Amino acid sequence: MLGAINQADFMTAAAGTDRALWRDGVGFFLPGGPMASDAGMPAMDMDAARRAVAASGYAGEKLVLMAPTDFPAINAMSEIAGDMLRKLGVTLDYQAIDWGTALKRILSQEPVEKGGWSAICTYTAGINALNPAVHAYMRGVGRTGQWGWPDSPALEAMRAKWFQGVAGEAERALGRRMQEAAYRDVPFMPTGIFFQATAHRRTLVDLPKMFAQFYGVRNG
Repeated sequence: MLGAINQADFMTAAAGTDRALWRDGVGFFLPGGPMASDAGMPAMDMDAARRAVAASGYAGEKLVLMAPTDFPAINAMSEIAGDMLRKLGVTLDYQAIDWGTALKRILSQEPVEKGGWSAICTYTAGINALNPAVHAYMRGVGRTGQWGWPDSPALEAMRAKWFQGVAGEAERALGRRMQEAAYRDVPFMPTGIFFQATAHRRTLVDLPKMFAQFYGVRNG
């Protein structure tokens, strides 16, 4: 399915048409970080992706996409994901739910017939994709790991290598190898990066950066 992902579509849905607010052509690590690269990145080709799905042995099994409606960016990305999956010929059960319901179900490893799920769109802070120490989604420990439960011994071995200490070109090279492994084993599917726009009165001070938060904010 990787070749079916048009990151520009996902990011336009999440953040609008102003390209200053988002980037496509994004891999598994934070753009601009020491491990980011375009290594292994597949070309966008919907026809090839559709043929690959047909050749994979897929026989029309139902795929459940949980689509939380109370997070505007996630809701918008879910609409793009649902359209993409339908174009791939997937039998899609698009479930528009609230985030609280999604959180209750997201840990379920049951089959979809017993309340499980197949896919969900989400996002995290960019800093959480900087390197293997903080990148919870770039793991491959299977059923004991992050929800989604990807299994990739290669990713885990390279993550352990990073903790042994790499820097400079060695770190960049390791990042390229990890991304190539991720495009083979697919712990998740990158859909781009966007900047969350916020607005507030100039009299407000001590407003935390990154996500819109209002802890400790005061009127100066």
